[in-house]
Amino acid sequence: MAVTNDPGAVPVTRIEVLDFVAEAFDTVPARPHTLVEVAVRNGARDAVIAVLGRLPDVELREPQQLWDYLSEVPESLPQRR
Repeated sequence: MAVTNDPGAVPVTRIEVLDFVAEAFDTVPARPHTLVEVAVRNGARDAVIAVLGRLPDVELREPQQLWDYLSEVPESLPQRR
């Protein structure tokens, strides 16, 4: 596997998403546009914003609900050997 410094080449993980949007759940319900705004304000990379942009316009009451709509996002990166 080639080593790259391109952050766009690194998959988005659930941990990364939550690092940037957790505070949006301080006031519920959270809506996808709010999650995007919070992520941008917190300096999320474009790949995270793109993942959040795939959410339907729904009310989210807890972070765990994100994965109902973004089930393909892995929890963490695979361990390197």
